[in-house]
Amino acid sequence: MRRALKKLPCDVCRASLVTDAASAIKDQSYHLLSLKNNGGLVIPSEGTVRVIRAAEWVIRQASSFRRSQPIKLLEVIYLVRKRIGSEDVFVLGEHIGDTQYGIDSHHHTLLTIVVSLFFKLRLHHIAKMTTLSLQSNNMRQKLNKTVLFKGH
Repeated sequence: MRRALKKLPCDVCRASLVTDAASAIKDQSYHLLSLKNNGGLVIPSEGTVRVIRAAEWVIRQASSFRRSQPIKLLEVIYLVRKRIGSEDVFVLGEHIGDTQYGIDSHHHTLLTIVVSLFFKLRLHHIAKMTTLSLQSNNMRQKLNKTVLFKGH
């Protein structure tokens, strides 16, 4: 979340990505986050959570089909956009029509940044889990240094 905030030049867009701790306490979906928060956590807005859940759904659907080709970032962004539709999930209101550098709307930019950061994080997790599953039969992974080198 902090990376997304650093990438955005617009204050309205930054504010739409996060919510305050007072409103998160009232919502039960933020229960664990409010328990762990000692004042330093950035709490995502409902729109951010919806976009991340949609991206997670797309990634899981792609991995469940056991495709020969891994899913690409542009595919995930396209499918998340298709899943969310034209709904204003970030509650930008009239600000949604503003353009950045005359090319993209702020809604498009927000969605792209959130999905790309989540996609990168998720791919790192998938790679780590795959590596661990491939190394599970390795004896050095099962035995620590003390057991391996004690007798020899």
